[in-house]
Amino acid sequence: MITIPVLEKRQVNEFNTNGFVVVRNAFSPDEMQQITRWTDELANLPEVSGRHWVYHEKSQLTPEVDLINRIENIS
Repeated sequence: MITIPVLEKRQVNEFNTNGFVVVRNAFSPDEMQQITRWTDELANLPEVSGRHWVYHEKSQLTPEVDLINRIENIS
């Protein structure tokens, strides 16, 4: 089971101000392995209409590299 991190009020305020917040070590190494396995599995599934959506973008540092921006509709 993955533990859901709880943000402090300061972090919520930072998010509201900047539009993002960095939460270092929010997940344990074991949890990160689980998350990585799961996202790799989703990213490697064939894209089928009506299933999960994988959004890609070009790397700003290496334009020939295709990055996954986000994955939606995964439940």
